[in-house]
Formats: sequence, structure tokens, C-alpha cells
Amino acid sequence: MAKSVKLQKRSSTGLTITEVMVSALLMTFSIAVIGEIIYLNTLASTKLTNKADGQVATSRAILRIAQDIRSARVIGNIFSTTSPPQVPGNVGLDPLAAASGPPGGWPSSWPPVPYVLGPQTLILQIPAYYQDPNNSANPLNGFPLMQLGYPPSSGQTPLVECVDTIVYQVVADNSNPGTYQLQLIRLPGSPVSYSAGTTAPITKRNLAPLINPPQTVLSGIIGPINQADGTGKPAVFEYLSSPNSTFQGANIIPPCVGVSVNVEVQSPPNSQANNVQIIPGHVEAYARSSLNCRMTNN
Repeated sequence: MAKSVKLQKRSSTGLTITEVMVSALLMTFSIAVIGEIIYLNTLASTKLTNKADGQVATSRAILRIAQDIRSARVIGNIFSTTSPPQVPGNVGLDPLAAASGPPGGWPSSWPPVPYVLGPQTLILQIPAYYQDPNNSANPLNGFPLMQLGYPPSSGQTPLVECVDTIVYQVVADNSNPGTYQLQLIRLPGSPVSYSAGTTAPITKRNLAPLINPPQTVLSGIIGPINQADGTGKPAVFEYLSSPNSTFQGANIIPPCVGVSVNVEVQSPPNSQANNVQIIPGHVEAYARSSLNCRMTNN
């Protein structure tokens, strides 16, 4: 007698092993696609942020330098007769030549003085003039100021032109090997009083705060490298004798009428960071004494 066989039917809500594996594969593929989209979006965002930060920092730095150049009475040092000029000056009467040095002393993190005008060093001197903040009609407003020279001669200290000295220096960044920082110091002149028979200093003058220790203007500088000078350091500054003529290397013969500033900046400065961007920067500016700036300075 034949035995009856009962077949168990699969539940309509169940899944086979094949269906489970296919679902898992589809889920894994979807997660991988979503993860790739998130990664690419983060990569693009990081690149854009690094580039924007680098462009803003570079633009602010070179525009600040250009503003100082356009305000300068001279590119170099009026108390220096060397070629290139240096700070402190090599002739008498330079107030910065005093043994005590400037307020705060010469920066210990910089190369020793004298600082010589060159591809890594920019020296500017801006005239100090009288400015009464409470009386715009004061007839002395805009009048150039004088300061005491150094050293005294024949028991008298001569008066010399009062200038604020600004020095930009390219120095190695110890926290980010392979990159450099652009730093500056500002050493204001110390004007003497106009009043006869008194040595009280003038407190009313165009604003020029002391900047010392050095202030970092730009970080992450990696170029352009001047292979000719053999230093391996970025050659940030070039000096112009006219709009179409540039002094080559260290052969700088005063007067310089303008400066070409060139930088290649790594953003962020840390070379180990992700998505490092290279930002170029360039500006040319002329001193106020240059005929090329006569329309600006009128």
C-alpha cells in the first residue's frame, strides 16, 4: 500500500538563502556608494577650504607689504651708504646704531645684525610727521619731525630726520620643517619737541606702534627658490630700478624705486596635512619718492 507524502509548503513570508545573500550584497554596495560620495564631498570641501584660507592669508600679507612700500620714504636706510643698504646704518647719526639697540632689543630668533636688503630681507623707512588728533586745522599737521641722531658729536646731539624703520625677514619655520615664515618688526622714531629749550617728546604724531618681538605676517612659504644664491631659501623680494628693470640677485644699487613681492604658499603650512594646496602670490609697489607713483602721492 503506497504511503502518502506530505509536502511542507514554504511560508509566503520567508526568505531563501539566495535572497538573503543578494540582499546583503545590494546593501553592501549601497553603503559603499554612499561612503564614496561622502568621502569625495569631504575631499572637495577640504581642498576648497585650504585654498580659500591660503588665498586670503597670502592676499592680506602682500597687500600689507605693498601699503608699507607705497608709504615709504626710502627702500633701504637713509643712514646707510653700503650697497645693498643695511640696518643699523654704517655711518654716524643712525639712532638704531646705539649700543642699546631698539626698544626690546634686536630679535634673537632672527639672524644677527646688520640686516642687509636682499631677497629675504626688506627694509623700509616711513617718514614721521606731526598730526594733531584733536585739531585738524592745526598748521603743524603734516610737518615732518626730527629726532636725535647717534652718536653725539662735540658734546651735542645733532637732529636727523625722524623715520619709522620696518624690516621684513624670511625665517625658517621650526614647527613646520621645509617651510618659512615672513615676519616683521617696526621700530618707530622718537621725535623731539618743536618748542625751543625743551626736550619733551612729541606725543601727537601719525600712529606707528612698536612691533618687537617680530610679528608673523605669513606662514607656509615654500618658494620661489632662488637657485643662483645657493641659500635654498625663498627669494621673496626683488628690487626695481624702474618699471622695466630689476636688480639681479644681491647686486642692489640704491636708489630702489619699487619692490616686486613673490611668494608660493603651502596651505595648510603642515606638509603632513591632507589635501595641501599651493597658492601663488605677486604684487609690485613703488615708494612715494618714485616718479612712477606721482599720481598716487599727490
